[in-house]
Amino acid sequence: MGSRWSRILVAAVVVAAASACEAGERSEGSEIEEAAPGLAARAKVDGETARAAALARVTGGEIVGAELEEEDGRLVYSFDIEVQGKAGVEEIWVDAVSGEIVSQEHESEAQEAAEAEEREGAGEAGGAVAVLKEDTPGLLARARVTDQAARAAALARVPGGRIVAAELEEEDGAFIFSYDVKVEGKDGIEEVHVDALTGQVIRLEHEGGGEGA
Repeated sequence: MGSRWSRILVAAVVVAAASACEAGERSEGSEIEEAAPGLAARAKVDGETARAAALARVTGGEIVGAELEEEDGRLVYSFDIEVQGKAGVEEIWVDAVSGEIVSQEHESEAQEAAEAEEREGAGEAGGAVAVLKEDTPGLLARARVTDQAARAAALARVPGGRIVAAELEEEDGAFIFSYDVKVEGKDGIEEVHVDALTGQVIRLEHEGGGEGA
């Protein structure tokens, strides 16, 4: 009897070790980048704890991108997680102060490409990504769609575009994210409105002139 229980215990230890090894492999190669210097010093939750929380939400997932940033006024770890055989990525936000999962969204390959294009465009232009402005205080708390998801939807409609102005506002009875999108080498801007409740693009209009305020 003792020998049997010993074999069971050894098997359990082996399974646990294999699971830990697999989890380590899934997160390997995804260093956490700081969106701005000094953010890590403000975090109360360490990166490994945040990784574990994110991976626990996506069975069989592998972290392919990790960043510590401020989004919608909150300090978060943002993880892009791929699942083999599934298109796009799961984007998980983990609160860097409390350790709680505060957002989980699926992003298509087109949305991922649009976000990467915006970051690259901002870098080449020597500027930062446009900061979202609230037309009226408190609007962001009512939005059901994150600024990041709305930006991705807007950029997916304007290939090669870079957001130069962003605002959350109520206009003509609609609650919207309004983005001015500039395409290098093209006059004027594209104004894109994204519904802040559904995430749908509800307006796309070309405007002449400069890059906007």
